[in-house]
Amino acid sequence: MTQTFRAGQKSKSPKTSSPVQTSQFASRPFPETVQQKAQQPNLQTILQRAERAGNPISEKPIQKQEKMNFTGFSHDPLGKGQEAPPQAYEMYKNTHDKQKDQITKRVHQKLNDLLEKSKDEEKGTEYREKLRKDVNLKDQRALDRLAWVLAHLKDARECVAVNLTTSQKLYVWANKFDREIVQDVKDLLSAATEMAQQASDQLVTVDKEVQSAKEKVWDKLQKSKLGLRQGSPEARLVAQAERRLSKTLEFLEKLLQNNKQIVPQAIQPKYVEAGKQEKPKSADQKLHAELRGADLYYFLKETETEIGKLQGSFGISKLCCFQCSRALIALAKTEDIEITTTGSHFNTYGNWPPPKFLEKPEVLKNFLEVTDQDQQFTQWIDDESTKSSVLYAIQSFKGGKGHQTTDYPSSGDEKDIECTQDPSVKGKKPNRKRPRLK
Repeated sequence: MTQTFRAGQKSKSPKTSSPVQTSQFASRPFPETVQQKAQQPNLQTILQRAERAGNPISEKPIQKQEKMNFTGFSHDPLGKGQEAPPQAYEMYKNTHDKQKDQITKRVHQKLNDLLEKSKDEEKGTEYREKLRKDVNLKDQRALDRLAWVLAHLKDARECVAVNLTTSQKLYVWANKFDREIVQDVKDLLSAATEMAQQASDQLVTVDKEVQSAKEKVWDKLQKSKLGLRQGSPEARLVAQAERRLSKTLEFLEKLLQNNKQIVPQAIQPKYVEAGKQEKPKSADQKLHAELRGADLYYFLKETETEIGKLQGSFGISKLCCFQCSRALIALAKTEDIEITTTGSHFNTYGNWPPPKFLEKPEVLKNFLEVTDQDQQFTQWIDDESTKSSVLYAIQSFKGGKGHQTTDYPSSGDEKDIECTQDPSVKGKKPNRKRPRLK
């Protein structure tokens, strides 16, 4: 389901004609003194800051990109040696609060009620199917497809989230970050850039280099398991992957035509164990990709005007889990902003890692929909000695089963797509000819 959260409520995304304008952050205005200090730095300033911080950003353009350039990969969004705040993974498990068991029981009960309420609002898949061809969600689906392609270019990433700012910074996060994601974004933009140049120059001939760029991405994508844990993808899934890649390149091509420049930012904040400057011992506790983006927003909201230009639409490679969905609802209500995603699959995880912003009492209350009448919950959250137990209960919550698939519904029918390079059908070897990507 596509969800637009504003002040904790769902609302329809406004219809717009420009790319990636389904919604925007409508954050509170900055005080005048902060605005004066937080003027948006130009690209040269960003490059200089990143160089000083030890995170150099490549300024070297790809060949034949004089008209439509893209540059700027960094772990440091401000170029000041700052990153998203450390996530204290272990702090909630180790709480010794005497009321821990009572708090855990009450919080789990409240989360169960919220989960069942959300499921009841979205009876089965009927509501999701209705949204497949909603024209108001076209840009949201485009961001989801871009994230989906990046996630499946390397399955180990698990989940990818993207966000495009109005100044054309493309933020990228992953459950499991790797340096190859930078090159994958480059490859996608390289193919789309050449496509945009051809369109603007009205070229008739097909450039061999463009074919090579498309082939490079497609050859890598077809090696993906496309979300399967075992076995090889069937022809239907390969056709869907080809369609999503094709439409992603078309989307990026239009962005380049309209904006001339895309500045990618691959963000991977440091996460440490509570009270220590060490990586968490538990390898399975990874902050989910969409919450990495939300954490970055909360970290920068008072110091960087760029945050005011972030789109409210997060492109995510799969539907949100229940806890992530609740966290985005809570952040939207607390900060009075609008956040749009394609919805939740309603599965829950007993080791879900909370984002840093959930430690804020107001965000935590909105996560649990605590009202003024819930005096017991209010007391637990406002008291630092018991708040950790509330967070532990959220982290350890595991409700009933959600949807069987975490993939969002496709916006179109792939039956008319002829698989050009399907390596899995009847044992045939993949066709290495140029893929039919239009």
